[in-house]
Amino acid sequence: MRKKRAILLIVCFLIAILLGRNSKTISAATFSFAFFYNNSCASCKEDEDIYQLFNRCFSSEEKAQMDYEIFVYNVFQQSGKEVYKKYCKDYQIDNSADEFPMLVINGQWITGYDEIERYLKNDFIIEKEDLRIKQDNGQKQKDKSNSEQKNKVEGDTGTSIVDQLTRNSREKNIKNDDKYLLLFTTYSCEECEKVKEFLKEIDSSVIIEEYNIGAENAVEILQTLYAYYHVADSRQHVPTIFMGNQVFTGQEEIITALSREDTFTNATYGTMIEAIKKNMGTETISKTSYLALFGSGLLAGFNPCGISMLLMLLSILLTAQSGVLRNGMLYILAKIITYFSIGIGSYFAVAAVFSDQLKSISRIFTIVVSGIILMLAVMNFVDFINVKREQFGKIHMQLPVNLRTFNHHMIKKMGNVSEKFIPLLAFALGIVISFGEFFCTGQIYMASILYMFRTHSESILQIISMFLVYVGAMSIPTIAVLMVVYKTKTTNVVSEFMLHRMGLIKLFNGILFLLFFIYMVFSLI
Repeated sequence: MRKKRAILLIVCFLIAILLGRNSKTISAATFSFAFFYNNSCASCKEDEDIYQLFNRCFSSEEKAQMDYEIFVYNVFQQSGKEVYKKYCKDYQIDNSADEFPMLVINGQWITGYDEIERYLKNDFIIEKEDLRIKQDNGQKQKDKSNSEQKNKVEGDTGTSIVDQLTRNSREKNIKNDDKYLLLFTTYSCEECEKVKEFLKEIDSSVIIEEYNIGAENAVEILQTLYAYYHVADSRQHVPTIFMGNQVFTGQEEIITALSREDTFTNATYGTMIEAIKKNMGTETISKTSYLALFGSGLLAGFNPCGISMLLMLLSILLTAQSGVLRNGMLYILAKIITYFSIGIGSYFAVAAVFSDQLKSISRIFTIVVSGIILMLAVMNFVDFINVKREQFGKIHMQLPVNLRTFNHHMIKKMGNVSEKFIPLLAFALGIVISFGEFFCTGQIYMASILYMFRTHSESILQIISMFLVYVGAMSIPTIAVLMVVYKTKTTNVVSEFMLHRMGLIKLFNGILFLLFFIYMVFSLI
């Protein structure tokens, strides 16, 4: 009887599977619909058209049977463009003609409203083989297309914006002190037309240069200027006006701003060129930037917190007569790897999660960070005074007592470990101690990371090189300490050196934070 019931259950299960396979309803599965459109118009609501299209294609019952998500991105805005690039890379999409709107689902893509609607109503449910999919032309062709597009954009933006404006100024005899306005519009844009009508009524001495984003490379130029001027995604639409170091978007904002006389105070051609050059400077890393990072890393390497932990480790290795040079280098190597990982991880985490938010509240963020850095500078100067007075108990910028005790306890265990396990333990201690002392040595590091983040570098190799410069410089003092101890067979020389120069180190730390503060303040001007 039981055997018959088991057979009956298996048969019912197989029938259910077969019925499920032949059913024309959509099974309960997760579907991710990613819609991409390109619209620069502020008053147009194309995202609403996409949702309406979706609702036309599926009834309430069909939607109830689906586990789905809908994502809508405007590729005219920088954030939407970045997502679009990621989809193209992940699914090897070759949309070199930039046809929009585009639907991406299950690694397949369809362009055009009519084709998307036909696909959603028919092929999506039962006929996947009839999908109108643009076939991949091969990874090699894709890379070539991307490379050509990148070279085209880079060739027509960046420094060429200044070159183009300079050529125009010579042709039109524009002087640096002439009032100047750069306007971006598009076809069939009601707001753009109203703004152009309004501009006919302003001071006739203002030189107006218009770019229609339908023209070749105009979109790339506009998006580059958006990036340079840190324009939030929500404001990236035409009409857009750049004046000096100011930017206004949308009919209402532009007319309101240009109706004020003070708007034109610094709206000269020369001011705009300087503003663009300054913002372009934040896009690249100069030799001065690398020197600044090297100096910061070198100073962080002399931090008494880090040096004291290393001296304690080396003293135990000397007592145990256990490979001071080898195990000391393993300890330092672990610290280099750990600090590099913390830095690069923090950088990309901030860039991935908060990049757009930081750009939209850039001024507020800079003010807050500047205040924190100034506070660190003051505390280091106070520590300098306390060291000079030999009031070491009043030093603020040092590891908490509990954390120092923990680190000391971990290092002391080295003396009780078998010789063959000491190298492994030295490396592990380097990792653990790095996290433990980060509260002390990490202050300069985090300020340096913020400095790196403000460069907005998009080159991964360049970002990695910045961190390698910093961490490499930071390791120089510790390697020097290791070599001195290895040669002299004692830690007393270095201990006395650090004790007599603790005040100087605090003073240099304070000066460095003060320089960071001045840099941040000048970036607000």
